[in-house]
Amino acid sequence: MTVSNIASFEKIQDNIVKIGNSSFAECSYLEEVNFGKNIKSIGDYAFSNCYYLTNISLPSGINEIGNNAFQHC
Repeated sequence: MTVSNIASFEKIQDNIVKIGNSSFAECSYLEEVNFGKNIKSIGDYAFSNCYYLTNISLPSGINEIGNNAFQHC
């Protein structure tokens, strides 16, 4: 899945359980992410270099956040 680098908001659906490595990396204008309630894992560098990302909402069931997942946010 490729996400445009002009997105300002992303809602991760409840049927998604894992965000893969570098999935949203370089989405420089991404400001906010709301994760679905079933997210268990966020991969390495998943949101790296999302410079404007200032607001995330993580579910209580998350059990793994990869290396540098939010680097330069």
